Amino acid sequence: MRFHFAALMLLTLLSTPAGAQITLKADPVKDSLMAGMKVFVDDGSCPAGQIKEITAANPKAGVMNRTSQCIAADVAAKSDPLQEYRLGGKMAAFDPVVSQYNQTGELFRISGHCQSACTIFLGIRNVCVEPGAVLLFHSGHSAGDDKRISADATKHMLSAYNSSLRAYLLEHHVMDTLTLFPISGTDMIQKFGYRECPPT
Repeated sequence: MRFHFAALMLLTLLSTPAGAQITLKADPVKDSLMAGMKVFVDDGSCPAGQIKEITAANPKAGVMNRTSQCIAADVAAKSDPLQEYRLGGKMAAFDPVVSQYNQTGELFRISGHCQSACTIFLGIRNVCVEPGAVLLFHSGHSAGDDKRISADATKHMLSAYNSSLRAYLLEHHVMDTLTLFPISGTDMIQKFGYRECPPT
């Protein structure tokens, strides 16, 4: 079982699905990004044809401050849309994405591997799930190395899910533990009523 799960994780991590790059309209708030995380921001501060790439500080790598640079917009557009979000992170990095997409109504595709806080993207009204995706759920927890289950964080995550998925996760006590619980994209569509993404 562990071998099959590890193989499934590797397959989904190696896949590079098509889709629009996540581009924020404003800089992420201080300390909202995980160490070394990169995000794109289109706030008009870069020359035409370029977009701002922000990289969070990474003390372990000796980078103590957040950095930003302007890069070619087409380079950003070709990158994996969910690359920096797939393995989860601080909810403060995910909530602005949900808010922005809910304001614009733009389609948001969940593809490949999406775990932990990444599943908050299910709270986007115009979200779709690709059948080949794998979403992994667990309880919300405190930030930092000493992860402790947090009732408030868990409630916040549950609020992003539809009633069918929420009831299932609660019934099976998935949100009572930090152990990752995988659900396939196909099951998300067929069992829990999420929309299947249209072909790209």
